Parts: sequence; C-alpha cells; structure tokens
Amino acid sequence: MRNLFKGGISGIAALIAALFIVVIGVQPAHAGWYNYLVGHPMYKGTSPWCTGSYVINGTSGTFILTAGHCFSVGERVSGTGAGFGTLAYRKAGGTDGDSALVRPDAGVDVYQTIVDPKTGSTPGSGQVTGKMPSGDQTLGTAVGKMGNTTGWTEGTIQYRFLDWNGVYVYCANYARAGGDSGGPVWRQDSQGLRAVGMHVGALNYNGSVLGCYIPIDTLLSQWGASMNFWPAYAARGTVSEEELMPPSPSNELPPVLTAADGVQLILD
Repeated sequence: MRNLFKGGISGIAALIAALFIVVIGVQPAHAGWYNYLVGHPMYKGTSPWCTGSYVINGTSGTFILTAGHCFSVGERVSGTGAGFGTLAYRKAGGTDGDSALVRPDAGVDVYQTIVDPKTGSTPGSGQVTGKMPSGDQTLGTAVGKMGNTTGWTEGTIQYRFLDWNGVYVYCANYARAGGDSGGPVWRQDSQGLRAVGMHVGALNYNGSVLGCYIPIDTLLSQWGASMNFWPAYAARGTVSEEELMPPSPSNELPPVLTAADGVQLILD
C-alpha cells in the first residue's frame, strides 16, 4: 500500500486502487502459485507416481517432459502440494519411445533448474546451461539422476540398449526405483550443468540392474522441440573443482545390447 501513496493519490483513491488491483490480480488461474523445477515429483491424484524432467519449447507452447508410461493424455498432474498441469501429448509403445509432455496451467512458472525432490539440494546452482550431445555420452562417463523415489544418485554409462520402444536408451549404474521415471539425467563438469537425458527404467543384465535414460537429443528430435538454458555466467563460481564430475575416460560409445542378449526391461 505504501507504494500507492507515494504518487500523491488521496487515501480514498488509493484504497479503491488497491482493492481494484487485488480483485483483478486473482483472476488468472492462481498466477504464480506453483514454481516448477526440473526433478519435481509428479503425483497422480494424491499418489506419488513419477518424476518431472526438462522444460522444452515447440510450436504448440512450453511443456514439461516426463516418461510416456506414467500418465494418459488428459490426466491431471500434481506436484509439491498442488496440481500444476495436464498431460497433453504422449509417445509410448510401438516404436514411439517413452516420453510425454505436460502442459503447465496458466500462471505456473517453469524453471530449467535441477533439484533433488527428496532433499531440495541442487548440483551447483541447479541452473542448466546446456545439453550434452549423444555422441559425447561415451563409455564410463559419469552422470547424475534425480528421481521421486531414490532422489539424487550417480553412476557411469555402461551400455546402450537398441530397442526401448524403437529408440536407443543409454544405461548407467546409478541407483533407481519405481517412481523415478521421467527424472532428469544430467552432468556437472567444466562445461557447466548440462542436460543428458530422461530416466525411463532399467535393464537387468548379467546380474546387474542399470538405470536407463533416453538421450536429450533424441527427445528434442522426436518432439521437434528446443530448450532454453541459463547463461553460462549464471552458474559460474558456484561449483568447486571437487564437485565437478571427472572427464570421460573413453572416446568410445558404450557397447550395444539387444533383446538377444537376454536383457530384462523394467519400467520405473
């Protein structure tokens, strides 16, 4: 109210102006009442169900990525205490891969900032400054994953799997569990905090269970979409050398597994 009086408006006029602003201000669908961060939980009703991933942009607007097997088109999606969007498009089964797009409600703010849904911690500032091309995701490269069930876990890339509903997935030895699907996979190194992919499930192979993700390049290509990033200087100086992941130990892409190798697929 103090700002309304500074221009010399009389007390009565200021009160009327303030009431007008308050009434008009609540008309948009709870504008600004939910701030979405990459990695936030996604609930079906009141049940924790999956995890939200990166924010992407296309000709139809701005959307939040998640795994395609999590929700049906038209279902409402809730987050940390409130509903924030509706599943608008879905690719799942056949040769379509395993991804979906949530359209945020009017007034919901979306940020390309990664957060651990279990603790609220972030890698560095959490601000995503770029993406890691699939061709750079080589054998032994360290990556991190955020998930609604297991939170922040890390591992190194071990394999590619040839046919996860028609697309390649990369698989790493990070911990995962049901409910982590849709979670962002990322890498923090000297090039910044970069989007790597989206977690969709796991492979049980040769006595080990590996978390698997669809590379971010594949997802953007499938949806004809792009991403917005924070400028590199936004995260500069917030991460110590000790917090950076080590350089990739190999220039070779990870070996390819197929169904003929006796791989068991697990949806998270």
